[in-house]
Amino acid sequence: MSSSPGTLTPSRPDTLVRCEWAGTDPLMVAYHDEEWGVPVHDDRVLFEFLTLEGAQAGLSWSTILKKRDGYRRAFADWDAAKVARFTPARVEKLMHDPGIVRNRLKIQSTISNARAFLDVQAEHVTEEGERRCDIGGGDPDQRLQHVARIVPARQSPGGCDKGRSRRRRAQLEARSRADRAGRDRGAGERNRARASPGRSGHAS
Repeated sequence: MSSSPGTLTPSRPDTLVRCEWAGTDPLMVAYHDEEWGVPVHDDRVLFEFLTLEGAQAGLSWSTILKKRDGYRRAFADWDAAKVARFTPARVEKLMHDPGIVRNRLKIQSTISNARAFLDVQAEHVTEEGERRCDIGGGDPDQRLQHVARIVPARQSPGGCDKGRSRRRRAQLEARSRADRAGRDRGAGERNRARASPGRSGHAS
């Protein structure tokens, strides 16, 4: 049985030897068989996994897969340009959405990542041969064999431009630090406002 759009269903015989992490959860099994390790050439799918893998922090992947449809609805069907324009009011709305992980920092990071994602596109790093390394075909056994050949991970399979990647990573890290600094300043201002005489009712 093959997967239909938006739905993952196992397409391989039950006798297939799978990785232990796939377990017996149908969503995990389908992800293992249909998506894990398969090269991605669609920007929406890349942005989707960037978001979902960030949302997984501290949680299980099966938890995120169960919320996958909710994330797709919440984040504009993975349209990075739309997500990049999300406002603070939209963040507050998402904080009450049971279809996603309601963590403010994870939601805000998705918006920041959308902006960075668009920057990468604007620099044409996403052109074929720039962003993608050849990791082999779509068969899980072939993928595992290929991964074994390219270890250690420090090597750059497929001839990716390591210098460009380092520069891009430095830029994204700088953006992340700036975002954190902005949030810290905002939190400090709110704390000072709460402690001020006008808010506390105490005279100076």
